[in-house]
Amino acid sequence: MGILSINGCKDNKSESQPQESIPAITATIKLQSLPSSETGITFANEIKEEGMINIFTWHFLYNGAGVAAGDINNDGLPDLYFAGNMVPDKLYLNKGNFQFEDITANSGISTQIWSSGVTMADVNADGLLDIYVCKNSPTGIADNNRNKLYINQGKNLFREQAAQYGIDDIGFGVQSTFFDADQDGDLDMYLVNQPFDEFARLVNRPDVVANYTVTDRFFFFENGKFVDKTAALGMQDARYGLNVAIADFDLNGWTDLYVCNDYHHADQLYMNTQGKFSDALQSRTGHISFYSMGSDVGDVNSDGWPDLLSLDMAFEEHQKSKTNMGSMAPEKFWGYVNDGQHYQYMQNGLQVNMGHGYFSEMAQIAGISKSDWSYSALFADLDLDADQDIMITNGVLRDLQNNDFNTMVKERYKGMVGPENYLEILKNLPSNPVPNIIFGNDGNMQFTKLGAEAGFDTPGFSHGMAYADFDGDGKLDVVINNMNAPASIYKNVSETEGHYLKVKLKGPGTNLQGLGCSVMLYAGGKKEISTMQTSRGYFSSVEPILHFGLGGTTSVDSIKVYWDHKSMSVIKNIDADQLLTIDFAKEKKIPFAVDHNPSFDFKEEQLGEYVHWENDYNDYAKQVLIPYKLSQNGPHISVGDLNGDSREDFFIGGSAGYTGNIFLQSTSGPFEKSKQPALEADKNAEDQESALIDTDGDGDLDLIVTSGSNEFADKDPALKVRLYLNDGKGNFTRAGTKQFPDVLVNGQCIEAFDADGDKDMDLYIGGRLVGGQYGISAGSKLLINQSGTFTDQTKSLAPVLDKLGMVSDAVSDDVDKDGDIDLVVVGEWMKPTILLNDGKGKMTAQEIEAAGSGLWWTIEKGDFDSDGDSDFILGNLGWNNKFGGSRGTKLEVYSSDFDHNGDFDVVLATTKKDKLLPVRGRECSSQEVPYVLEKFPTYESFANAKLSEIYPEEALESSVHKKLSTMSSIYLMNKGDGTFASSDLPLLCQSGPVKAFYVDDINGDKIPDFIYAGNHLPTEVETARYDGLYPGVCIGDGKGNFICNTTFVDGKLRVEDARDIRKINLQNGKAVYLIANNNQAMRVYSINQN
Repeated sequence: MGILSINGCKDNKSESQPQESIPAITATIKLQSLPSSETGITFANEIKEEGMINIFTWHFLYNGAGVAAGDINNDGLPDLYFAGNMVPDKLYLNKGNFQFEDITANSGISTQIWSSGVTMADVNADGLLDIYVCKNSPTGIADNNRNKLYINQGKNLFREQAAQYGIDDIGFGVQSTFFDADQDGDLDMYLVNQPFDEFARLVNRPDVVANYTVTDRFFFFENGKFVDKTAALGMQDARYGLNVAIADFDLNGWTDLYVCNDYHHADQLYMNTQGKFSDALQSRTGHISFYSMGSDVGDVNSDGWPDLLSLDMAFEEHQKSKTNMGSMAPEKFWGYVNDGQHYQYMQNGLQVNMGHGYFSEMAQIAGISKSDWSYSALFADLDLDADQDIMITNGVLRDLQNNDFNTMVKERYKGMVGPENYLEILKNLPSNPVPNIIFGNDGNMQFTKLGAEAGFDTPGFSHGMAYADFDGDGKLDVVINNMNAPASIYKNVSETEGHYLKVKLKGPGTNLQGLGCSVMLYAGGKKEISTMQTSRGYFSSVEPILHFGLGGTTSVDSIKVYWDHKSMSVIKNIDADQLLTIDFAKEKKIPFAVDHNPSFDFKEEQLGEYVHWENDYNDYAKQVLIPYKLSQNGPHISVGDLNGDSREDFFIGGSAGYTGNIFLQSTSGPFEKSKQPALEADKNAEDQESALIDTDGDGDLDLIVTSGSNEFADKDPALKVRLYLNDGKGNFTRAGTKQFPDVLVNGQCIEAFDADGDKDMDLYIGGRLVGGQYGISAGSKLLINQSGTFTDQTKSLAPVLDKLGMVSDAVSDDVDKDGDIDLVVVGEWMKPTILLNDGKGKMTAQEIEAAGSGLWWTIEKGDFDSDGDSDFILGNLGWNNKFGGSRGTKLEVYSSDFDHNGDFDVVLATTKKDKLLPVRGRECSSQEVPYVLEKFPTYESFANAKLSEIYPEEALESSVHKKLSTMSSIYLMNKGDGTFASSDLPLLCQSGPVKAFYVDDINGDKIPDFIYAGNHLPTEVETARYDGLYPGVCIGDGKGNFICNTTFVDGKLRVEDARDIRKINLQNGKAVYLIANNNQAMRVYSINQN
């Protein structure tokens, strides 16, 4: 256990609205494709598969090549360099008005083929852009893999000098980035390599001999030459790199690195501390993409922290997704995790910086988690509305993941695949061009997918992409390097009333472009950070000018340029619609400082130790298709004075095989575990919620504990609700059946309230689930206390509780204001339901229509609008999931024994284009219902089938069928007339499942606020684990509005799996908050207002 002090600060990072807002504008994104006959650009990255050059012998073949934009002759017009795979590179000079001249032949650029990534930077600090080209050849001949550095001689001439500068690397390079890593005033270079597939070489190219275990290289500039410092920095690690992005993610004044790696090798997040780098990926992210392709850094939510987008190969369209879906392979997934790899999923990753370089992955909230087989990602405000849009290039030359094709190859060739039949096999491999995508930023982490209407209407196979303002009109234009098709040039013709500011830096020392420096812009009440880096997207390089869309704002309040960890400059009152040059040598420098102070400082102190351990149970062995585990819903906490010493103690439940524990508050402060033989005797139960009440009227608190888990069958004795009687000194004994009935409930919640109006506490026990039968409504119980003896009176007083739902939580309140206590219960696949009490314990159910059907986890009450009645806050699955989230969910569940084998089967379904379709694919569906394989012999046939074609209609109609209408965590305002109004809680409360609230006046203004926590880490391997919600505080304004803040622990955030929050008072007068985490340590927060 740890104690954490929280201090409120000004200048908070929160979801509050700025006092001044950017004026609204009308803006529509539109890019116009210009033909080569107009632009003069005829470059096409043509590849040809023949002989031993094919995808079987060279896994890199379809990865394409990049493009660089930059002004090589300082005439104010950005020029273009195209890298070619099996064709020579090309250099084009911008003549103005989108007309380009091919000057390759007389420029000194080599005609050698097999280029991949290209970067423009002023390497020798002479004021002219140089060009660094990575080479990645299938031949294995060193000279064919030797990277090129073209030093600009002026007058459009270049001289190749990679060897002289020490960076003629032969490590199968794909991309480079230049920045001053050690802040000694010159440019260093990080080089990404992707080595040859050694297995493919041994099988197919035994004639090739080379070093295939190469690692990325980190070169530092010393004494006029780049020196390889990779080993000295401890950064030798051979992975299949594809891209690198730079930014000062934690704003400590030092530029960090994010490296995207292909295959199962995890990405790397190298945090820079005074020129020393350490990979902090696992401590700063919850999960990442699996096959990370391209990436970019931007400020997606305009909060002044750099965010990161990485791409993967994830298909949004149902048919393509189900035909190309990779194997479920839980053994492989967990093998990687147990081997020290990170949690990786096949989806795009939008890593939103929550502050100080700690990330919450929110691609699913944004609606951008799937974009096809994607390569390049670029943030760019295309319509100048002050929100950064996203461009993505798509398309792999052949559908390498087509499951039917791969099955055919295995069956037809029976493992006898070799050089003699490669080309024959390739003829049968499907090739399906796809269009590129623009995601228009609508604000509040919401994006709209755009295609033909925005100008990306031509299907193809696109890779490298760059942007630049080719015509100087203030809008970013786009260039794309396509495979087997001419390059694409797009003029930005967006209809917009927006304004812009372009910023060019002249940095310190020989870093003349200020590469790696950060610029913070303040305008219209918003702030946005951008990093000066040319290497962006995928194998490509953009114009070295920062571009800010300003919306309707005509001037910028100020700009802060963070030159290094020591110095910054501030420029104020800047007119919009101009190119602003900021020169380090001319600007006044002040000490480096950032204004990102968290709303609450958490300071951790030790108060003893408690770690919850979860027993190992595989929910998916019995029901493959359930959406997540239901065997890890604890632990939960109850607080009270258990030993009569006037100090508050607590009970925290244990999982099956682990004893629940009582902790007594000692006179010296720490909590001490109390040995309780009665609890130890019942350790086979999976403890859920508990209650501390005086059941027998002897003046002390007794303990009632519920049990529940998916691992227990319906009649398992471990499901008994248990009463433990207190002797007044904190020693507990199990009550017999004369005092407490033998009640079995596979439950999660308990609520003590006076149901029958006799002044003692009765009990509601909420049924959570039926073990192994997901979707089935469980029965709840009403236990009436009669002078210390409880009786089950569910049938007589509350028959409505039988099969009420998958209840997860309940709260008591006089909802109808008739003088007695009612209940409001919530659960999965159900609408929140009021159990109205007639005053004598008889219950009738009334659903709250305004809330809708959700996957409700928790409910708490408070008068949040100051009108004298109780309102409610409800925790749901949130928006950060693959089922729809903020865009409205159409998720349904069918539960039945579809294959008549005696086991209960589960089918999740959703509606797309008016068709009800299965959520899961052919492989895992057949593991649940084996006849699927026989009925659908191919993946394509399964992908084209509606749900009613997969499962018999009569079986679906007779099954238990439930639908969701919302996944939002909500504020439910009590109108006072028996009706409610629902509104979504702020975005931070939607970033994952909210499992727990605690309502309290946190800031001392006599208005209720609340703490929230949650997540759900145990998901099946095709679903990204729910790890994006960090504990936080929401401050109420007394009108039903909330400002939510992420909380930090000593400047850090932890990915944890919270289940409960409770307040406990310490003997020193402090109030602390216990947060119980599943399979992790419990946390304790004390909150001190600044």
